[in-house]
Amino acid sequence: MASQKLNTLHIHFSDDGGFRLALE
Repeated sequence: MASQKLNTLHIHFSDDGGFRLALE
């Protein structure tokens, strides 16, 4: 499960806008 979460974060990391939204 933790691995999947990291994968999702990685995808968002590629997208500046998405990553920012995820952090917020």
